[in-house]
Amino acid sequence: MIGDERTNESLLYTKQRFNESVKFLPVAFVSCNIFGLYYIYMVHHCMPRYQTGYAPLTTLVELIVFNTVTALLVMCYLWCILVHPGTIPDKDEDPSWDYTQQEQPAELAVPGSANPQEWKRSGDRRQCKWCAKYKPDRCHHCRVCRMCILKMDHHCPWIYNCV
Repeated sequence: MIGDERTNESLLYTKQRFNESVKFLPVAFVSCNIFGLYYIYMVHHCMPRYQTGYAPLTTLVELIVFNTVTALLVMCYLWCILVHPGTIPDKDEDPSWDYTQQEQPAELAVPGSANPQEWKRSGDRRQCKWCAKYKPDRCHHCRVCRMCILKMDHHCPWIYNCV
């Protein structure tokens, strides 16, 4: 049942993301460059060499290597676009992520000890003001994705996803 909820949340996230077509212009630009360069190299360099019979073994190796590298590039690019960056689970999925007021542990209050950012200076746990969820270290709210992303650095427009 929890797996079904995650699947539904994932589908909802995907539908929300793909509704804003203007934000896919950088992705379309990169995709057009990849396919354009692929076309130019294959049609104007490899195929004429292969058809004329000039160094057939070298040309065949070039074709195999180039197509393999291009396939890996396209696969990784699609993976970056389509894989969800990771968000804070809802309290229904995992109750340990529910935001509740807790006291700061005593070992964290000692001066000079490693003080993670999960706690405010007042001793309260950090909370996202837009999602109203508990915010662990390195978690930030993405304005474009409209959710808190775990281990977020920035939102990259070239892959239309958080990195």
